[in-house]
Amino acid sequence: MRFLFLGSVELRQSSSAPIFSSLFTHVTAGLSFEPGVLLSFLVCYLGLSINDLGSIESVGELIKAANLDRCVNRGVAASGLANILAGFIGVVGPVNYSLSPGVIAATGCTSRFTLLPTALLMACLACSSRAFAVIGAVPSLVVGSVFLYLSSYQIAVGPVMATEEEGMFQIEDGLVMVLPLLLGTIVAFMPATLLKSFPPLLRPIAGNGFLVGVVGVLMLEHLIFRRRR
Repeated sequence: MRFLFLGSVELRQSSSAPIFSSLFTHVTAGLSFEPGVLLSFLVCYLGLSINDLGSIESVGELIKAANLDRCVNRGVAASGLANILAGFIGVVGPVNYSLSPGVIAATGCTSRFTLLPTALLMACLACSSRAFAVIGAVPSLVVGSVFLYLSSYQIAVGPVMATEEEGMFQIEDGLVMVLPLLLGTIVAFMPATLLKSFPPLLRPIAGNGFLVGVVGVLMLEHLIFRRRR
């Protein structure tokens, strides 16, 4: 971690964390039944089912999945059963992630088998508090950059899917619209202390969200995604 991020990572907390998780010691402490909590969670899962439906439907439309209705039924059932199990264990349950279309659009990979080693790795990491502490030490700048990358594809894939029959948009067209918008929004909420750390020559440019958005559109349209005619 220190080698990858040039020594900016603080790992003292991870060194003091236990190697093995204490989850199962708490599970054996006993179970309790709270009707009020159960009722509130049932209402919450009505809203969660909408997220499930939207996530599965959007991925299905993106990859042109066959028997999409059956996939939706199985996906919602799997989420429900997994969350029931999570309730007995006392942990946060899994849910279909709405960023999946963005990940698929960014990587170009639609195979479900690529998730198997990832799931195995996450299951192993769940057994170690120290491993999670190391992951938590990743700088927020890196996490934010990855989130910006995936968010750009997530939003850009929307108009592509909406106008697929007409063929009006490509994924690059969506990125030209979305990425400058996100960059301009980030600049608009940039802390003043951070802006003061820039050289005086760059402050009028880096501190203007509209200017950053316009420059981003020009660079993406005419340099990065320039099409040869």
